[in-house]
Amino acid sequence: MCQSRFPRSSISLILRTTSFLSLALAVACYQQTPSSSSSSSSSSLDKNTASTSIFRPKKTPPFAKPPEEEPEPPIIMKAWHCHGRSQRDLVDRLRQARIVKTLEVQQVLEQVDRQYYIGDSNLRSGVNPYLDTPQGISKAQTISAPHMHAHVLEEILPALQRNAADKQQQQAAAAASIGKDGQSPPQQPQPVKILDVGCGSGYLTACFGRWFCPKKNNNNNNNSESSSSSSSSSSLPILTFPGLVFGMDIHPELVEFTTKNIQRQDGDLLVSSNHSGGGGSSGVITLRHGNGWLGWPEEAPFDAIHVGAAADTFPTALAQQLALHGVLIVPVGPTGNVQTLLKVKRIAQSNHNNHNNNNNNNQDFVWDDFQVTQLLGVRYVPLVQRPE
Repeated sequence: MCQSRFPRSSISLILRTTSFLSLALAVACYQQTPSSSSSSSSSSLDKNTASTSIFRPKKTPPFAKPPEEEPEPPIIMKAWHCHGRSQRDLVDRLRQARIVKTLEVQQVLEQVDRQYYIGDSNLRSGVNPYLDTPQGISKAQTISAPHMHAHVLEEILPALQRNAADKQQQQAAAAASIGKDGQSPPQQPQPVKILDVGCGSGYLTACFGRWFCPKKNNNNNNNSESSSSSSSSSSLPILTFPGLVFGMDIHPELVEFTTKNIQRQDGDLLVSSNHSGGGGSSGVITLRHGNGWLGWPEEAPFDAIHVGAAADTFPTALAQQLALHGVLIVPVGPTGNVQTLLKVKRIAQSNHNNHNNNNNNNQDFVWDDFQVTQLLGVRYVPLVQRPE
């Protein structure tokens, strides 16, 4: 038997000291472990730690925020607990959970009633349209949960406000210059543009449009809950600057579904079918069937682009169609796994990144023109038919 070289008292002291240090180390590690919200369907992500290989194959993207913005703590949304009994009740719960933060988002969500966008089959089955959950519609697609719609609207709003202010300043400068030559300055301000890729049910497309068109009371609506949700309607639009919205989907059936849904209570938002720019028409929403991976280059650049399905790789063609300071909100990641909701902001404009370029070739893409921020962990249906 091997004899110990240390007295028993010394060995006992060493064991007690080791146990104490192990306990202290375990406590320290526990305190450094980031907490997660079990009540959220979209798990919170540290904005600097998620994998970047699917976002930028050639070079790691800059995930830091712009210098002029204040750093924000990671977002933990109290989602899935915001179920309502009416549209107004749903929005109020989203506001209490701090998912709806601005008056502009609150007003537009109150004015676009979700019950007209989930489909007749869901309504006949007794589905509550005001549940804070995604719901199936058609073609294996879904209408996203209300908390995701609210989050996207909050992320897009600042970019629209900034770019609208820039357009107004540019117009004022141009008017002053033209005035010196005795010519009449332009009267109509240049509108901001939004592209909604994968419009699906049409709900978020309608919200984008309602920002620019005041809600009109519908006397044919006998639903008191729906009427109360429209009580915030006004003769003035929610946003004080003009805008145009372009919605597209790869499935012709869903473009038709979007059109019918919007016509139910928000038909004034639609541009006539033989018109594609909004000028000379009170409508602001134009819809078409098309490949979302290619975007809508004829109408680019866009001040905001939203993608309602997950891209398996970074959609460079869509990013190239952003205006300066515009933002792209897109989930990126593999199908059937946790994806990452990205906010892509255009911070510069190189000659190589042409707005009309519908090429998804990463070799021609200038990454330094863009700033990528990771927002949330999400699960979306795939963005289908990527061109080879």
